[in-house]
Amino acid sequence: MTGKVTGDEYDIEIGGNLTLHGITRRIVIPAKVTVRGNDLRAVGEFSIDRGDYGVKATSAFHGMVRVRDKIEFTFDIVGHKV
Repeated sequence: MTGKVTGDEYDIEIGGNLTLHGITRRIVIPAKVTVRGNDLRAVGEFSIDRGDYGVKATSAFHGMVRVRDKIEFTFDIVGHKV
């Protein structure tokens, strides 16, 4: 994890391995972390390409609806120290 501090906010990058369908790839997820008192909040987004993990494209309604190869994830995580 690496990061840059500005006041009570941290721009960080969290690195790790993601495994889907038996294929593991290293990913880096950027996030903005805010720490105020006993509260921590992490917000960010990242995407993966299904083809990188051997997940085939799916379709529905006889091919009229297709799911894209790029999948986007967003997160907003809040933690509170008790």
